[in-house]
Amino acid sequence: MAVAENYPQLVSSQPYKVLVERIAKAEDQIYDKRVEYNNSVNVYNTRLSTFPANLIGRVMYFRLQPYFSWDDKPEWVFEGENQKTKNLKLKTKNHN
Repeated sequence: MAVAENYPQLVSSQPYKVLVERIAKAEDQIYDKRVEYNNSVNVYNTRLSTFPANLIGRVMYFRLQPYFSWDDKPEWVFEGENQKTKNLKLKTKNHN
């Protein structure tokens, strides 16, 4: 969107304004769901770390779950000189 600042006609167009509004709304929804997920993980991990759930969890192979972090987001990598969607690959970090 920083590139759009160089194009005042684009920025002032209604479709662009709608797009920016939708992106902002999607980012807000993602943030809300991330907070909700991390709260659930906190409750789960706390319960799993206390007696007697820790004993039962160990027997049932329950494991502590990671919090969602922006540091773990996937990176999009483009390959090839003709960068079309068929060349788009998702690169993720290996977490063991």
